[in-house]
Amino acid sequence: MSKKSVPLSEIVQQAVSDLNPSPPVQRFQVLANLTLKVEASCKPLRSQMIEKMKKYIDKNISDKEMFYVFCLCDHLVVNSHTFRKQVLDIDFIMLLETIGQFKNKPTFTRNRTPENIVNKIKSMIQQWGNKFPNELAEYDFLYEKYKQLGIKFPEMSPVKGVNPANAEQLPQDIKKLIATCKVKEKEIQDTIKSATHVEELIQLYREVTDLNCQLVDSQTKIIQKRALYDSEKVDKLNAFVDNYQSCLQLLANQININRTYHITTTVPPVEHGASPFVESENPKDIIADRRIGILPGEKAPVIKNPVGLLKPPPSNGIPLISPVHRTVSMYEDEFNKQVIVSSDSYFSTDSLGTENVNEDTDFETPYLL
Repeated sequence: MSKKSVPLSEIVQQAVSDLNPSPPVQRFQVLANLTLKVEASCKPLRSQMIEKMKKYIDKNISDKEMFYVFCLCDHLVVNSHTFRKQVLDIDFIMLLETIGQFKNKPTFTRNRTPENIVNKIKSMIQQWGNKFPNELAEYDFLYEKYKQLGIKFPEMSPVKGVNPANAEQLPQDIKKLIATCKVKEKEIQDTIKSATHVEELIQLYREVTDLNCQLVDSQTKIIQKRALYDSEKVDKLNAFVDNYQSCLQLLANQININRTYHITTTVPPVEHGASPFVESENPKDIIADRRIGILPGEKAPVIKNPVGLLKPPPSNGIPLISPVHRTVSMYEDEFNKQVIVSSDSYFSTDSLGTENVNEDTDFETPYLL
């Protein structure tokens, strides 16, 4: 039985639909898990949110749906570290300020944004910069800016979580997995520097990607029960996953490069423009590609009997074929005179008889025996 795929836009629409009696947190978490497993889904998700905000400004969606969109966005920022950088998009921030009526003169057609939406936007700007000062420092700047302009923000609610003294430690299997991944990180760096065969890189990539799948699954389980664990430990876990996946990307890039330039080829060093086929006592291993003409271990082909270059027969001084000439008409109006120019670089004449020559035609004299 084949699996049926569901478009991302349909999942988002079900999550923010105004038919939901309250914010569907479970549907929000489905999208959060998706962004953790498939980072490429973050940008399309942000684009759909921006589209919803534009439609709200044009009165094409309801207040309730817009409120659910901001609830979804807040949930993703808190529970998905891969999505956070998407809210730094300049278009997103400008639309957020417009709908939240931070400007003195509203620039869209709605007379007044409902208070629950305005308070939600203010709460996001206030808490995002406070919860994630390293990743979302721009929102802390916006909060201080509008606070100085006299805009009142709701009282900041305490960050959800438990006391670190009573918080559960990360499971032991995750700690072992992190330790294994750290060893592989060092191995990736060393292998990239010393590998001479692309097969070594591919084999290592298979091993580290298997570990990455286990790591992401464990990270997802921890985030789903984030409130039970120390928030600092969870943030460190997220940061480690990001660094580990960056190493994987570096390894993948190196494999792609080495598939283009075959690193298994040994080529003698080329100095001062010398031929790459010159032998050397101490050849160096360098990246080479057949497309640039460096062919180690091969020599220029020697053609014993080139086609078309046969030895001429012995000559008695009588030419077998006379030079081929081309007639070029020089004067047609007054003298009707022609000049014959030879195609043979060793034979030339200023003019020849033209009794039996047609204009602008090529001819050959018969063989002379």
